[in-house]
Amino acid sequence: MEKISIIVPCYNEEEAMPIFYEEIIKNSSNYLNDKNIIAFEIGYLQANEIKKMAHKYYPNSNIIIEKDMQEKDRFVFIINL
Repeated sequence: MEKISIIVPCYNEEEAMPIFYEEIIKNSSNYLNDKNIIAFEIGYLQANEIKKMAHKYYPNSNIIIEKDMQEKDRFVFIINL
């Protein structure tokens, strides 16, 4: 299985991050196979917004939100298998 990793350091970019996530989710189908997993580490207040984006572009996917050690939503997995 081929892998693509995108690492983007962000600091004080709360306004730009939803646009970034949507562009990645929207365009990922151009670069990934039909069966894929997309994973994000997110700000703890962004989970619902990213989940809505994922359902918009991948309506048949399984979306998992995992919490960090402080029990805050921190990781989103969009699974298309």
